[in-house]
Amino acid sequence: MLRIIKERLHQKYRTLDYPRQKPALSPRYLGRPTLANVECGDCRACFEACPTGALLPDPAGPDGRARTPVLDMGRCIFCGACRAACPKGAFRFSGEHRMAVFRREDLLVSAAPDPQADAPAPAYEPPFPPRDYSLFRRSLKLRQVSAGGCGACEADCNVLGTLA
Repeated sequence: MLRIIKERLHQKYRTLDYPRQKPALSPRYLGRPTLANVECGDCRACFEACPTGALLPDPAGPDGRARTPVLDMGRCIFCGACRAACPKGAFRFSGEHRMAVFRREDLLVSAAPDPQADAPAPAYEPPFPPRDYSLFRRSLKLRQVSAGGCGACEADCNVLGTLA
């Protein structure tokens, strides 16, 4: 036990001062998906490429032509297969790491109404006044998405909240 305490004192305090300091993300991290409003016609390449069925058909526009599908981020594993398969470039990934929402419906991402709109995703603004959460400032907050596997990642995540 003494060895563990000595090691903790040696390592010191190593948490990130979020949100004042942005986390260092891997260059391979795709981030929050954004969709451009394009005419898809009869193309179904993105639907066939998506391994989880996270794409939903968008109702046809006023001209009756099929538009960019709706992306369900609750089912998406952020693999980028839709982006690679789409010949019209309707799918982009913004690199934005903030994806928390309060309602399941807010996980549905639709295309921007303006085809020239290449603006980044809007910053997250909570729908309620800020509260004092200083009691939970240093507590562990973790969301793990399981995309199938042997369960080793889940076991590793379970021990993250234990001491020593």
